[in-house]
Amino acid sequence: MKPYTTPDKSASASVPAGWKVVRGDNTVIAMTGPQGESVSLGVTAITQNAASPGGKPLASGISFVMPYATEMPQKFVRIFQFASESAHQTAPQFTFASATPLRVAPILGQCARFLGAVSDASKPPANFESAMCSFPPDFVGVSKNVLLYAQVPTSLVPQERSLVESVLKSYRIPPQWLKKKLAPFYAPPKTQMPIGASNAAALSIMGSVWAQEGAADTAADCFDVSVLRETPTYRLPAKCGGPAVNQ
Repeated sequence: MKPYTTPDKSASASVPAGWKVVRGDNTVIAMTGPQGESVSLGVTAITQNAASPGGKPLASGISFVMPYATEMPQKFVRIFQFASESAHQTAPQFTFASATPLRVAPILGQCARFLGAVSDASKPPANFESAMCSFPPDFVGVSKNVLLYAQVPTSLVPQERSLVESVLKSYRIPPQWLKKKLAPFYAPPKTQMPIGASNAAALSIMGSVWAQEGAADTAADCFDVSVLRETPTYRLPAKCGGPAVNQ
């Protein structure tokens, strides 16, 4: 394993000997192995909670419409479907062996870990392991979904599972980049909006977890310890969903 840092210093990870980094920028690291292995770290899909008013096109940077209440396994599959559609390819088929929700701070929304099998007509049968977070929608209903994903041909799983898990656990993002990555797609207005029956947006902003003081720091800290470092719940600080005695 060799350490790798993206040229823009936005992320780092360990790369197994013989593997090749095929992307490294804007907190995303993607690498492939010599026998069909692949790992993608920090991939982000931007989704809108509802259709654009009046059927208007989605704003630049938003991938597709998906209700935030969608179950996490379905969100995971839909993201891969969208990526395949965009590349004019057939979407891979996923079979979940487990989909385990993670106990995280409310500011991180929904997070889960997945294990299972994946089939793709152009590749040999494989197993996959993934961690994914779907962050709360911002004040206009746009949500960020961040994935860590590893795929290994089924025949190689016995000898390579621990290797790819080590790669997943090695992924790190500097605090300033992590705060930017997790921040709302649309930031709430800095000036306080008057609250009234005719101003539903103001009510949404005032009730949003992102309107709390220090929210960006809390989100970054909790994502780092809960998802990237896989810290056991009993060792998490209270602000990240751990026991109150840790506060």
